[in-house]
Amino acid sequence: AKVFIREECPTYPFLKNLGAVVFTVQELERDPSLIDQTLDDSDIELNRAALKSYWAKKVAQEKTRNLIETVINR
Repeated sequence: AKVFIREECPTYPFLKNLGAVVFTVQELERDPSLIDQTLDDSDIELNRAALKSYWAKKVAQEKTRNLIETVINR
C-alpha cells in the first residue's frame, strides 16, 4: 500500500533512511492524484526489504542478543 506521512513526523525520515518508498501528506495535498497511483513492483520490493531490514524476527533477535551481551559485559 502507498503510505503518506506528515513531513515533520520522525517516522518519515526514518523510513526514508531505511530505503522505503513513502510519501508526505504535503505531497498529497499538492497532488491529490497520488492517492490513485499504485506502487510498482520494484517499489513494493524496496518497502518489503526496508521493513524486513529493521523489523524481521531474525533482526530483532540479533538486536536483543547484542543488547544482552552489552549489559552482561559491562
